[in-house]
Formats: sequence, C-alpha cells, structure tokens
Amino acid sequence: MRLSGICVYKHEATSALDNLTEEKVMNEVIAYLHDTTVIATAHRLDSISGFDRIVVFKDGDIAGVGSFDELMESNSYFEKLYHAAHIQ
Repeated sequence: MRLSGICVYKHEATSALDNLTEEKVMNEVIAYLHDTTVIATAHRLDSISGFDRIVVFKDGDIAGVGSFDELMESNSYFEKLYHAAHIQ
C-alpha cells in the first residue's frame, strides 16, 4: 500500500540513532514514500541526501532550493552547514 499526499517527517524521530542506523531507516522511509511529498526537518544533512528537492532556510528566509548535489555545488551556505557537521 502506498501513501498519497503529504507526509510530515520530524527529523528528531531519528536523532537518537547512530548514523548507520539512521541511514538504514531513512532509506526505508524514502523507498516507502517515494510517491509522496515529504516535508522534513533535518539537522543531519546526510539524512536528506536522497530527497528530490531540498529547501534551505537561513534566518527564516529561503536560502536555496535544489537536490543535495546541486546545493553542495552552488549554495555556499548549505555547503558550510554540511562541512561544519563533519568536522572532527
């Protein structure tokens, strides 16, 4: 059975998971909801890398729209957010 319409996904639902488990869960969610519009909040940008379109907000304004790869290539704010999360 496939869902139609819009699904709101709270990122905090997976925030307590380790990165590998979260990736598995998100892959299953994306596969199950592939024909559904998903509105998600994300702090771990890797978790939304498979989304078709990402809207980036900065200070309440839209700072960019595109796929993960498009944003990494053309949106310096998104790129900075991504790299800041991967500094060890």
